[in-house]
Amino acid sequence: GCPQGSNNYMTSDIKTLLDMVHQELPLGQRGWQAVHVKFCQWVKVNRWLECKVSLLETKFKQLVKTTKPTGDGVCPPEVTCALHIDQLINECTGTHDLDDMDFNGIEDDDNHSIVSDPIQDESDHTSPPIQ
Repeated sequence: GCPQGSNNYMTSDIKTLLDMVHQELPLGQRGWQAVHVKFCQWVKVNRWLECKVSLLETKFKQLVKTTKPTGDGVCPPEVTCALHIDQLINECTGTHDLDDMDFNGIEDDDNHSIVSDPIQDESDHTSPPIQ
């Protein structure tokens, strides 16, 4: 849970939060409120103090924005999971990151420019499972 005055979450808190965000895939405040209700139920069972809905959303967004560590370059599993969930949320909203290839025209045999459909191309990819 979120002990009063604490800035840190325990590993079990983060895993639970990520599981609930993955189940809900919140697109807005209503979705985050649903995550908050579920998290508060979990918190009561585990005898932690409740925290505000904004803190849960902020923690998730902090995980998503965590930069890849230098050195060994291994991303923590909770960050990898948060990035995967964020990708699923973006797919639900119809948003996606654009690659340079999305803007490059491809020429066919008659030297006509063809622009690929990034949304169609992206739908052919499957997301990795969350562990």
